[in-house]
Amino acid sequence: MYLLFNAKKSTLELDEEIDEKIEIDGNKVIPAPATESLRVEEVNKIKLFFENSDLYLQANFTLEDMSVEVDIPRAILTDVMNKEMQTGFYAILGEHRIHHAKKMLLDKENFTIEALVFQCGFHSKSTFNKYFKQFVGQTPSSFRIENMHNIRTF
Repeated sequence: MYLLFNAKKSTLELDEEIDEKIEIDGNKVIPAPATESLRVEEVNKIKLFFENSDLYLQANFTLEDMSVEVDIPRAILTDVMNKEMQTGFYAILGEHRIHHAKKMLLDKENFTIEALVFQCGFHSKSTFNKYFKQFVGQTPSSFRIENMHNIRTF
């Protein structure tokens, strides 16, 4: 009975802590949980990874590899991508690979689409084309033709 009473007492104390409100400009506001600031940190780590690394261009790059690179446990990484970024690992990976492909198409006029597929980490041309159409709205060939005036020669 004593244990049940103390367990119930601890739960009530915890509930009181959660219900504690902060007053801002006369309005009571429930403070955001500490985990929310961690989520922002994790989202930033993911974004910085894609900005500063090209490891994601390796064809065998996995969620586990990314987990190690950003120092976020795999389950949390998946949860952050799904809930905070509203996307999954393969979608975000594909999006960044396609962004890289677009840059390469604009930078290198004589770069074949087939070579580009493997340079950007895709295993097949059909997967590459599927993601390219999804994120760009057109095929890589039509994107290249449409942007010929933007292609820089070195």
